[in-house]
Amino acid sequence: MPELSFEEQKKAVVPFLQALQLEKRHKDINGLVASTLASLEKSKLTLTLDQESDRYHCESFALKIFSNADRTDRAGRADVNTAKAFFAASFFLEVRTVDSDLA
Repeated sequence: MPELSFEEQKKAVVPFLQALQLEKRHKDINGLVASTLASLEKSKLTLTLDQESDRYHCESFALKIFSNADRTDRAGRADVNTAKAFFAASFFLEVRTVDSDLA
């Protein structure tokens, strides 16, 4: 199986995460999501982790969320979702400071 970049992996996983949020899913979708998650769990064992790279991706993601919320706030369109985005960004920025091995 070819090695996929972070962005390629994200493009593959995001639709499944969105499917998990559906209240009523067809049974075939449930099976597809379950088999995909099982496959991801299995492949997780072969992944090599690079702490610096992981921190970089987490920080980039947090700053992207923060930037979007900041732009919305400065445009005068802030709402409860904007506050949630700022809050989420703070968590991702905090996560990148964790030094312990979570595996």
